[in-house]
Amino acid sequence: MMWGGFPEVVLSNSVERKKILLKQYFDDIIFKDIAMRHQIRDLTVLRNIAVHLITQTSYLFSINRISKLFQISLEMASNYCSFIQEAFLVDYLPYFSLKTAERNRNPQKIHVNDLGLRQIASISLSMDYGKLTETLVYQQLQRKFRNDIFYWKGKQEIDFVI
Repeated sequence: MMWGGFPEVVLSNSVERKKILLKQYFDDIIFKDIAMRHQIRDLTVLRNIAVHLITQTSYLFSINRISKLFQISLEMASNYCSFIQEAFLVDYLPYFSLKTAERNRNPQKIHVNDLGLRQIASISLSMDYGKLTETLVYQQLQRKFRNDIFYWKGKQEIDFVI
């Protein structure tokens, strides 16, 4: 299991302690960093969206899809996704195009910022090592190239365009 990068989690010798810490960190981020800051009352929807985004690392996503999936307005879906990104739970990778309209029209790719949180939030029994590896590569590229990373998709997909 991947434990992410939180120091106390990484340094802990107990697997059970690691799980407890990661669950607590996730809950604290949802409640303290997002819900309290933005005065969100419906914690269930916020938490469900956050779990969905975290578990969908390396997949394409759109605000329209989130809105339909959780039966909320586009504005609320957009706000919640922005709040989750502001809290550093996830990051969004834009589509590569020289045309702004084309970049905005295409879905973004989502990447979780800590794979330990993804492992705790995911209810899947199988590890998708390809998606997890892609996220690890993204995290390394993000440290070096910051906002100059994109993905591209035609007949095939290019995971990273720098």
